[in-house]
Amino acid sequence: MATTDGLMVPGNNQLKGGSAWHMRHPGLVRYLDFPDVASLAAPKPALFFAGKKDALWPAASARQAFAKMGRVWRA
Repeated sequence: MATTDGLMVPGNNQLKGGSAWHMRHPGLVRYLDFPDVASLAAPKPALFFAGKKDALWPAASARQAFAKMGRVWRA
């Protein structure tokens, strides 16, 4: 789990094309980011995780996403 901005870094899968989530749902990114979509599940329990060395989800971006989702679940 990470934010779109945090994934837009050279070498990340998000910039490689065909496998990007945004290509499957064109235009959605203008309205909802990954943590926004995940937050649609609130207040039901959910488990999201990312490792410090996870190449797919950069740690700084994952922290931003978790902070955003945390605010939704606490609301």
